[in-house]
Amino acid sequence: MLDARACSGCANRCSYWRCSSRGYAGDTIFRASLDGTGVDATNDIGIWKDPSGTSLELVVRKGDQAVGTQAGVTFELDFNTTNSLSLNDAGQIAFLSALGGTGVDSTNDRGIFAEDLDGNLQLIAREGDLLEVFDDQQNSSFRTIDTLLFTDNLTNSGNSDGRPSSFNDLGQLVFFASFTDGTEGIFVSNLVSAVPEPGSSVILLSLLPCLLFPRKRQTAG
Repeated sequence: MLDARACSGCANRCSYWRCSSRGYAGDTIFRASLDGTGVDATNDIGIWKDPSGTSLELVVRKGDQAVGTQAGVTFELDFNTTNSLSLNDAGQIAFLSALGGTGVDSTNDRGIFAEDLDGNLQLIAREGDLLEVFDDQQNSSFRTIDTLLFTDNLTNSGNSDGRPSSFNDLGQLVFFASFTDGTEGIFVSNLVSAVPEPGSSVILLSLLPCLLFPRKRQTAG
């Protein structure tokens, strides 16, 4: 049990935790709430990694500056997106997080983040940002992201148990994006992977569309 255990990276206790994934090498990631001195609603949740079951490492805490965003934009972690927390067998983690702070509203308040091969968090995609979409090998357009989804559903796979995962051992990450023009698609990001980038978009993100189609509009009657 990690309840009331001192959490590495801060001077507080884990008062509630939820394990997400465990890898072949024994790596574990989990999300936990905190209590104690200086803890309030702005900083009371964190994500930790336990490499090979040796020692806890704080990955990110609610209220931290969100990487890849303007100053003042912060992580707004919660337990509603627990199934978005993913671990691959290389020890990298990826997650979907709500965002808050400077300039954040309902059009840009969620992002997908993942660790690179050096263990540094990177922004993969954010609602409200432009994403370069290739309709074919020659033609592309920039579209504004309306909604992002990234999840391992209820599998909580560490990529060593044969269950489906949205974040493979090469560091390739699969996510869904819908756009403000009514189109949507499933994409693969190589930003934090060992796979060489074929190029980059305007937001320094290389994404390979697997599927792109317009959403059907429902008609009354």
